[in-house]
Amino acid sequence: MTRQLLLAACLAALLAVPTLAEEAVGTPAQAVVIHAGTQTHCPVGGGEIDPAVFIDHQGQRIYFCCPGCDGAYTSDPEKYLKKIAAKGQTVASVQSSCPVTSSAVDPASFIDHNGRRVFFCCDDCAPTFEADPATYLTTLK
Repeated sequence: MTRQLLLAACLAALLAVPTLAEEAVGTPAQAVVIHAGTQTHCPVGGGEIDPAVFIDHQGQRIYFCCPGCDGAYTSDPEKYLKKIAAKGQTVASVQSSCPVTSSAVDPASFIDHNGRRVFFCCDDCAPTFEADPATYLTTLK
């Protein structure tokens, strides 16, 4: 199988979504939430993502096209998250706790913030987060 076919198969598997358009993959502590509109291209190099090349940052899994792009990303994460958001996409979430209360997240309670999908324990936490996202983003591991 050529690298392009393998990459296409991996990408299709990564982005496959069930009827409800969201799926948690892995154990609850390590779940990666894949949803419609999840990142398909590297925010740094612009190429198709390689599902094996990623970093976890602030409760989000950011994929890259190749090793090395992660260094550019970590130098200015907000710049690259805005590029992802400008394409109408969000990054996958590896979040297991609410950034406001530290309680377990409810997959039905979320907002999209600058290219990242942030989950909460309930809908009441979203306005608190939106009032000061910088503070709450630092609580995400």
